[in-house]
Amino acid sequence: MKFENKNFLNIELINSVLYLLGVMHCSIGYSVENAQKKEVLGKYENSNPENSASLVKDLSSEPFPPYSSGFPNLNLEMTDGPKERKIPWASMERTEAVSEPMRRGGLRAQLLELVKQRKISPSLMEELKTSFGKDLPEELRNLLKDPSFTALLPNVRPAHSFITPAPPSLTRITKESALRPVGNLTDAFSAAYYFNPELEAARKKINLAVNNLAKAFSAIRPGISLNLGHNQSGSFQGQKGNNPLARDSDGLPVMDLKNRQRAWENQATILAKQTLFASGGILANIMKAKADFFASCWEYTATEQNILIKVLEAFLDYLLADELLRMEELNAATLHMLFKASSIGFSAGIEKAGDRSLAAGQALMQGDVKVIEARKARDSSRVKFQALIGAPVDILDQLIMPAEFKFLPKNVKILKKLILKSNPSIQASSMVLVGKKHEVSVAVAGFLPKIELEASISRRMNDRVQSIIPGRLSNQDITHSNNAQFGVGLTMPIYDRGLTHANFRTVEQEVKIARLTLEQSKRTALWEGVQQWNLFSAALVNRSLTFRAMLFYTQALLNAQKEYDAGVLPIVDFTRIQDSWINACRSWIMQRFAVVKASVSVAGYLGRITAKYLKLPVALFNPKKYYEQYASNWVGLGPDEEESALFDQDPLKRKE
Repeated sequence: MKFENKNFLNIELINSVLYLLGVMHCSIGYSVENAQKKEVLGKYENSNPENSASLVKDLSSEPFPPYSSGFPNLNLEMTDGPKERKIPWASMERTEAVSEPMRRGGLRAQLLELVKQRKISPSLMEELKTSFGKDLPEELRNLLKDPSFTALLPNVRPAHSFITPAPPSLTRITKESALRPVGNLTDAFSAAYYFNPELEAARKKINLAVNNLAKAFSAIRPGISLNLGHNQSGSFQGQKGNNPLARDSDGLPVMDLKNRQRAWENQATILAKQTLFASGGILANIMKAKADFFASCWEYTATEQNILIKVLEAFLDYLLADELLRMEELNAATLHMLFKASSIGFSAGIEKAGDRSLAAGQALMQGDVKVIEARKARDSSRVKFQALIGAPVDILDQLIMPAEFKFLPKNVKILKKLILKSNPSIQASSMVLVGKKHEVSVAVAGFLPKIELEASISRRMNDRVQSIIPGRLSNQDITHSNNAQFGVGLTMPIYDRGLTHANFRTVEQEVKIARLTLEQSKRTALWEGVQQWNLFSAALVNRSLTFRAMLFYTQALLNAQKEYDAGVLPIVDFTRIQDSWINACRSWIMQRFAVVKASVSVAGYLGRITAKYLKLPVALFNPKKYYEQYASNWVGLGPDEEESALFDQDPLKRKE
């Protein structure tokens, strides 16, 4: 088969040419239209001010259609007005003073009214120093002096220290003090520390570990027991007829012999038993109980951190929802300003009906709807926060936003070392492994002999009464006996149906599982801690970048308002700039809270989000000190004083 080269039309080239011609046509059309707008507005500026005033009076007295929405300053009637009204730049006819109502009701005029109600937040100035330092552009420096520019910036809370120090009078938390309204993060932590059921369950686990300690230490001291016994017996024997062997007092044979006997036996024994040698089983059991005790303490610390981090996240979510609501309200206000300006421009004949409809839709969907959603989100976050802490929340305007947690390492290398050293989950898994190893020693002791010293003292009393009828012969005797025994017993297990071997194999498998669990805890804590560190570093950079972007978008929005009032910016372009501005503001606000959350997550993997480290005015607990005093009281080596409470209720004035 033979192919010949033929010339074909290049369809793609033709489409590209047509597309470029269409773009050029649209650009020329919009340029001509904008030039006509500028020319008309220039003629209006030189017009008679009396006619301008009369037109303003006519516009102000002209009523809007009766159908309107439930939101203020928003009219939903989208009729196109009288048919005889003509667009000025289409017919180039001279109308009277259109620029005056645009000055009176334009975006610039409404923004100046908004300036009176808003002030720049102190946290914005701090963020300027953090983001720009001494490199603040001169253009932004001048814009910050413009009240209309600062009126478009979000009003956010300034960040204070992470933990608010408690007053000296508040040295411990009580039920009454925990129920007071929460005003800062310290109050929220204290309330959750008192009322959270998960934290109380972790305390109960420590109490169970203390009971196991008591069982282990009890094998050191001797066991003393008291045995009491009472035994009563009786017999009756009767015989009819003569009994040649039984004689009465006269020497005659006894008729119908009856013999009754009753006996009582009382016994009391005191037994003392002391284990002399248990093949290391007692000591290993004590060490196992000690390891389990410290493991429960580390688990309590991990639970405490989880609760406090949840409280912090709920607290920040509540504040974030409130600040996003403020931002949505500001956005809705600017969108209503746009709709009002477009309505006035439409009434003056310089705006199209489609532009007015677009402004109304933006005010509804991007303004009022977003405000309602933000308000519901804030209410939901408040309910979650109050349910978590179990206490009421103070007035929202008085809540203090915490700054990021600053006590963090300088680099990832130090971070990994501190995680392996101080992470509560790793320490708890490590103590569980130590306890399982000691449990192996306890199981091994079951194969070895056991030596015990026994001593007993007993006293026995026998009372016997015998009566013979009819001879009325009565006999009673009482016997007392005392007995004391001392002995050393050797117990050697020989065969227990394989129970000891099965127990030993079970404990060996538990040791392997505990070792693997510890390894997994280390890996998880390390990679999650490094991940949170990276998120924290990224959040710091993003907070600065989004802040810069927000300032530039605010400047763009301010210029867009001026251009819109001048009639040179289409409303479609203005709404696009408006969307970019509100998204930048939202991003910056969210990044501020993301920095705090990420810093707390890193501190949590370091074991620093605890009541002790944060110096909260709550009940503290020192496991090492408690165990030393507890053990000394059991073995009789410590001072003769009462045991301290498990949770010291006066942490700021403890006796050293």
